Amino acid sequence: MGILCSLANTRLRALAALIAGAAAVAAYALPLKLNIVAAIVVAVLACFWLEGRQAPPRERAA
Repeated sequence: MGILCSLANTRLRALAALIAGAAAVAAYALPLKLNIVAAIVVAVLACFWLEGRQAPPRERAA
């Protein structure tokens, strides 16, 4: 818990931890502990999507 709290120092990282936890619980029935892998994939994709939405639009080089 101490490591989690020290690593989740931004809102996006805390949200990623919550998304991963929810995905792991939702995918609990998967065999071979694939719920952990699915949780990681879901959290990474969600954070990439959210980070892309937060970034300011880039200027096009003419």
